[in-house]
Amino acid sequence: MDFLQWNEKYALGIQEIDSQHQSLFLLINRLYRQMIRVSDPIEDNEILDELIKYTKVHFSFEENFFDKISFAESDKKLHKMEHLNFCAKIEEFQEKMLSGEEGLTTSMMIFLKDWLKNHILKTDMTYKIELDKISAPE
Repeated sequence: MDFLQWNEKYALGIQEIDSQHQSLFLLINRLYRQMIRVSDPIEDNEILDELIKYTKVHFSFEENFFDKISFAESDKKLHKMEHLNFCAKIEEFQEKMLSGEEGLTTSMMIFLKDWLKNHILKTDMTYKIELDKISAPE
């Protein structure tokens, strides 16, 4: 069983973003599987590095998407700040791993899982609501 399971409650109805979110779920699951078996610091870092890079690609795509919809500037700023804070946190995890200070931990995995689930269900749903308003027939 996966550590983080995708289901329709996470779907925003925006194919590209839903697909990217599913990819993030897969990367977190790969990292989790790496943690529960005898982990190799080099492989651990490769997966975490892939997660960091893909997360930045996804966030960039999502932030560009905001410009295509009527997403309030204040909401856009808060959303981007969440993205920046998340990137900083996972880069901090990576620095600790590279320095040998810390390996993959349960607390790291719980942070990744909880952050992604909450971000999609709460923060990302705000722009889905805006998009639904725009596309709703009058």
